[in-house]
Formats: sequence, C-alpha cells, structure tokens
Amino acid sequence: MSYKVYAGVQTDVDTWKTRVCIHDISDITDTKKLISPTLTREVGKAGSFEFTMPLGNVAHSALQKLRTTVEVEQDGVSIWQGRPMSHEQDFLMRQKIYCEGELAYLNDSGIAPYAAKNVSFSQFLEWICDNHNGMVDAYKAFTPGNVQMDIPMIVPYIDGIKVVQVGYSYDSNDGDYIYHWGIVDPVDGKTNIFYEETEINKASCLSWEIDEEHIAEGRIISRIGSNNFRVRLFAAYVKGKTYAAKVEVKKAEIVCGTCNKNFGTYSIYNVEQASESKTFKITEQNGKYILAINGKTDSRFLFDVKEPTYSFGDGKNYGVTWDILQSELVEKYGGYLVLRHAEDPDGKPRRYLDYLQAITDKNSQTVAFGTNLLDLTNNVKAEDIYTRVIAVGAKKITWLVFSWGETITETANDLAAQKLFGIITKVIFIEGIESTPQSLLDAAEEELAKNLRYLNGMTVKAVDLKDADIDVSRIAIGKQTHIFSAPHGVDTWLLCSKLVEPLDSPDKKEFTFGTEFSSISDLQALSARKASDAYDLSRSLKGYMSG
Repeated sequence: MSYKVYAGVQTDVDTWKTRVCIHDISDITDTKKLISPTLTREVGKAGSFEFTMPLGNVAHSALQKLRTTVEVEQDGVSIWQGRPMSHEQDFLMRQKIYCEGELAYLNDSGIAPYAAKNVSFSQFLEWICDNHNGMVDAYKAFTPGNVQMDIPMIVPYIDGIKVVQVGYSYDSNDGDYIYHWGIVDPVDGKTNIFYEETEINKASCLSWEIDEEHIAEGRIISRIGSNNFRVRLFAAYVKGKTYAAKVEVKKAEIVCGTCNKNFGTYSIYNVEQASESKTFKITEQNGKYILAINGKTDSRFLFDVKEPTYSFGDGKNYGVTWDILQSELVEKYGGYLVLRHAEDPDGKPRRYLDYLQAITDKNSQTVAFGTNLLDLTNNVKAEDIYTRVIAVGAKKITWLVFSWGETITETANDLAAQKLFGIITKVIFIEGIESTPQSLLDAAEEELAKNLRYLNGMTVKAVDLKDADIDVSRIAIGKQTHIFSAPHGVDTWLLCSKLVEPLDSPDKKEFTFGTEFSSISDLQALSARKASDAYDLSRSLKGYMSG
C-alpha cells in the first residue's frame, strides 16, 4: 500500500501545468515527507486534508492558498483533490496546512435571482453547472452527470414516422391546388394524427423545431429529422403497471440574471390520478421492456425514461451555488451529490457531478468481528418524525352551469409510531390538480413514508485487509458494506459514508457507516435482534477471543 501527495497548478480538469510530489513514504531524502497527513472523505461533502509541512520539504512556502491543487494518490490512483485554505507556521517554521476538497469549488460561483419552471433534476443540474462554469477557471468546471431520483416512468415511442401527401383538392374560388398532408397513427395504421391542407407543396410540421413536441389526437409528435418524426403514446409504465397517463406539453425554462436556459417544449406525463390503460400494456423481461397493443406484442416501439418535472425558485432566490444545490435538491428531496472523475466520449477528462437517490454499489470486502473489526460504536436517532400526515386538496363540484371547489382531506397514520412517540401531525396541501380521496391518501402515505425515518450510524475502527497485503478489494467510501458481528447483533449492509485516513498510519483508519430505516418495524426488528443477542454478549466475546 502506498500513498503519495502531489501539488501543483492545473489549467483544466486533471490537466497539470506544474506538478511535484510533496509526500512519498519511500523517499530517503526527507524532502518529500509530510508530518501527520490525514485525509477525511465524506459522501456528499468536500472533505479535507490536513498535514504539517517541515522546513526541508520541496514545496515549503510554495503552496498558494486557493490556487494550488493538492492531490492524494493511493496505489497510483487519484482518490482526492482539493486546495489549501489556511497556513499556520510555528517557531520551527513548520507549516500546518488545511485543504478543502474540490466540491468546495462550487462556493466560488453564485446564482442571481432565478425562477425555473417545468424542469427535471437533470435539467436543473445542467443549468447549475453551466452557470458555475461561466464564473470560474476551467480547472474548477463541473459536468452534469447521472441523475437517479424518484421512480422511473417508462414511456414507449416509435421513430421513422413520415408526413406524406394523402390527397389534393382545388380551391373553388381561385382554382389553386390544395395539398393534403397527414401523419398516420402507427398504432392503427389508418387514422391521421396530424392533418392539414396547404397551398404550398410542404407540410408545416416539416418546419417544426427539432425535438419540439406537439400533442395531436392522443399522441405526442416531434420532428427528429428532415422528414423523420417520433410518436409517443399516452402510456407510462410505473411500478409494474401501465397507466393511461395524462400528458401536457409545456415550456421548460430557467430565467436567471446570470444564466438563462431554455430547454424548449416537451411532454410532461402525470399518472397520479390516471387509471390503468385498457389498450396498452408494458411488461419488463430481463431488463428489457415490451409493449402489447390490445393484447398483441408490437416490437417496433422503443422506450425511454421520463423524468418528473419541478419548479425551483420564485425569482427572488439567489446565493452561492453550493448552497442552492443543498436547499433546492438535497434538503428538499434527499439523495446524494456525488463527485467522480472520468473521461467523456472524446477522451477529455471531466469532473462529473451526479445526483443519486440511493447508492447501491457494494464493497466486496466484509467488515467482520474476529477478522478485521477492531471497534464499533452504534447510535440511532430519530429525525423529522411525523406519525400522522393530513393531505388537503380540492374537489370540483358542478351544479347546472355553476362550479366551485370543495376542500377535502385524507389522513395517513402510523399506529406503531404513535405508540412510541405520540401523535405528531404534518399537514400538506396538494395544489394545481383536482384531488380525489384516493389521490390524497396516496400523497399522505407517501409523505409519511418519506419523513418517518430513523438514521442509524456506526463508527467502526477496522483494518482494511488490503493494507495487510491480502488480495482483496479495498473498503471504498461511497459504497454499501457488509457489517457482521454476532456478539453485537449486527448483520447488515450500510453505506460507508465517511473515512478518516492517517496516511502514515493506515491501521488507524476510522470508517463511518450509516443507513436509513423507513419504518418503525425496521427499527424494532433491529432492536429485537440486538436484545436477543445481548444476553450472551460477554460469553460470546470470550469465546471469540479464546477460539
């Protein structure tokens, strides 16, 4: 196992103008040694790197606050980059230096008052990166990465549809030739889902903006080429069911004084009050989707994912980019902002910013009692607990030619939670759509499940078996890890959310693992398992030590 630390100046992401090694444990000249170098990495945070630089170091007094890039390598692979933020020099001219991680580059840009309408998380993240990149040096740029939030909505479409002349006529007044144009419905092969008559030999749809979507006769049509159209169906596959979705075409845009973004018009699918489709049925087999129309499979259709859309800001919100990301995404919708370095399809190094609802990658190495587990501290705390949610909406009432809205409510309760914590009520208001008792109950239950969470964390001191020269993969931060200790009643997978690494003492690494429990029963199950094992704890410990 080998750590090395480099420092220098970058001109672009992972592109160095100057770069020098300032720490190498194998160096015999003592010009590349740091004192007590400690790296702290944490999921969704910038992390830090602290060290003391002795007078004889090759880079003594050469690290420029904010401008120098510091990089930590492990086994020849870069695991962290950041920049110096503070220097303290003692009587012996040793410099104590604190560095923050590259996620903190997002503190170097700001966002003017903005209003975003009908945009997805992906589009919002794209705008965030564009705005940031226009305000900072190239080496601090971010590229929007993967977005994995909410339940995917799978929508069928077909390409290669053309507009054709379906007839002609003459104007009885002036005798002009009239062209008749149509796009035939790919479902029944007969009905024109687009039809018009023109005096010129060209259909108007051939002048539509590329990818701009239009609703026509229960289909969504967009031009993707010179005479090449895409047709989407009013059908969406969610949680194993195919819904007759409600669809609107709206303009997606972000208005901001520092960076405007127009994403064009596109279809927005809504299945909240939709019923299951009687015409279309989508099924999933081995990760692939299949469409059946009136019971008959149609292999012509392809599928893509429709992201839900949201509104952000009200024209008054503004602030530092990192703060906006936290307040608009993480604090509202949860999830993780994850940084990764990779090359784009053209081979250019990129710093990608992903937004993930859950992290599912797993470490292959288990942290186990009697093998590599040295110490374990467990804590459980309740956050944002609501044991009852009341959803408020409106139902439209019509009598003769008059109509008005009537307020209706539905309530979701967690009886098990109420026995433990009492009744703690949250009220939510469903606006913008006509509500039904079932839709309100669904919204209340969804909110209850989202807010009733128990954060379980473990601070673990463990030996990474890779550091003991055993041929296994390292315990990596940002991956689910199997924690097993029979004496402590622990047998679970938890996210490795934090790692403190003393580079000169790898045996003193400290891992923090954490996860979320979404229900009272999960918490009670964990507590019951611990209680059942606690009786024999001392005997088990003695057995493990002696055996």
